[in-house]
Amino acid sequence: METDSSRRNFLVAGLSLPVAGLASTPAYQASQAPTARVDEEIRPYYCRMCHQCSGQRPKDVPVPETIRYLAYADFYGQFALGRERFLALPEEARALRCGDCASCAVRCPNGVHVSERLAGAQSLFA
Repeated sequence: METDSSRRNFLVAGLSLPVAGLASTPAYQASQAPTARVDEEIRPYYCRMCHQCSGQRPKDVPVPETIRYLAYADFYGQFALGRERFLALPEEARALRCGDCASCAVRCPNGVHVSERLAGAQSLFA
């Protein structure tokens, strides 16, 4: 039985290791350039749900969730779904405004502009 976790992950995913070896080819690398460019473009706006902001929020604002609900409207054209989810947050979370704090204490390791995104969600959905 193979104990290498990478190999096991490929097998579980139904991938063969030779296919995985293509990741180092120039053609594969070139095919990833557009994806990397888009990733950089959306970095300030798109929450990756890593929850590294947990514990940073002084007023217990549900940061990842609120930014995700804004993404429903911004990226997927699902305003109604975003607003529905935002309005389902506890009243105290919906009532908070980013301007209530002197400065934003939340720092996203992925580069999301947290205070801008929260303010956008609060303005759009409240």
